[in-house]
Amino acid sequence: MGKVITIKERFLSHPVGIYLFAFLLPIYPKFYTLGILALLIDLIIRRVSLRQKNHHSASLITRFNVGLVLFFILHLTGILYSSNTAFAWSDIGMKASFVLFPIIFLFYPKSVNWKNFGKSFIAGAVFSIILCLINATITYWRDGFVSNFFDSHLSFLMHRSYWATYLVMAYSLTWFLYNKKLLPTIISIFLLLLFSLLTFMSGSKMGILILILTTLAWVTYVVLKKKAYVMGALSLLLFLIIGGTTYTYSPQLRTRIQAGMQSLTSTNSISPTSTESNAARILVWSSAMDEIKEHPIWGVGTGDIKDELYQRNLTNRYTGVAEMHLNAHNQFLNSYLAIGILGFLTLLLSFLIPFWRIRGEYQFVVRSLVVILFLSLFTESFFETQAGIVPGAFILCLIANYRPTSAVNDPI
Repeated sequence: MGKVITIKERFLSHPVGIYLFAFLLPIYPKFYTLGILALLIDLIIRRVSLRQKNHHSASLITRFNVGLVLFFILHLTGILYSSNTAFAWSDIGMKASFVLFPIIFLFYPKSVNWKNFGKSFIAGAVFSIILCLINATITYWRDGFVSNFFDSHLSFLMHRSYWATYLVMAYSLTWFLYNKKLLPTIISIFLLLLFSLLTFMSGSKMGILILILTTLAWVTYVVLKKKAYVMGALSLLLFLIIGGTTYTYSPQLRTRIQAGMQSLTSTNSISPTSTESNAARILVWSSAMDEIKEHPIWGVGTGDIKDELYQRNLTNRYTGVAEMHLNAHNQFLNSYLAIGILGFLTLLLSFLIPFWRIRGEYQFVVRSLVVILFLSLFTESFFETQAGIVPGAFILCLIANYRPTSAVNDPI
């Protein structure tokens, strides 16, 4: 007769705090505090001591996302040459997750099970979709506008760009679980269709582009590695049907995509007073580049970035984006402008560490999460708001902390 596993033993054998956090990530940024508390409580329950924590690794650097920590330290140093110290300290408070999560995972005794992580994250993404559709239905009954099911009207829990990013992550994790035969084919197809459809309905152009790239990557993977030709062809066909149908019957999405294409193909004709999202990004990128050329080494300081960018927009007569007080809407430009070239390099390092850290059979899916997050930084200052900082720090530190375990007791 086999040994009976107690509830406590079952709990201690799994990083429950991580899975709960994964569930909360796609739902609502204000829930992130609950996730952090769950991680800390989980850590306390396990009673991990400083002496115990090191038995799996000869070198701390192999389990520590030093890029994020240096990124935070540079922001802290940037206060020294900032005039607006009030904004600087506020920014430091928001970015505390960049040093909090590396420390938490440094002491965390359990290696993540990517299958359970995927199930938790997908469940959270589905729950967020249900909440958004319920809200859209209620508002539709109230005012009769179909537009409530699209764009920012639909994504009411967080900005649509962030939500779309997490939906694409859930989409990639669904592919992973399907390939591991952990989800029935019919459920996998349903989830892939659901996440694809809602990403299109979110109206996030970058989200849609990343979804397309993720689809092509996974279809190529299942065709070349798994010889699943039928699934690959079916996925592409259904994806094209969803994309075409949404584009046809969603005037908001059609307008946003057409405006984006027009902005990219006719940059010389953009009005300096424009506030249209695509044109505004191009204008504010131009102002950010002008400022970077004048402060190429140290940047303008953690606290002065918004003030300097605002003044540059006025100098360039970009009055529309100046009145909106936009940040650089590109994390690489935003970080370079704030804390200089070292900030840019440490930001890159914070992605390179987890990207190269992961090995083995989970390499493809985990790297896809890093790439999805990385690409999202090109059109949003993703690490300037809690909706991006907390999930980004959590995921990048979790992956950097990855370590293979013994074959006898492998939780992965």
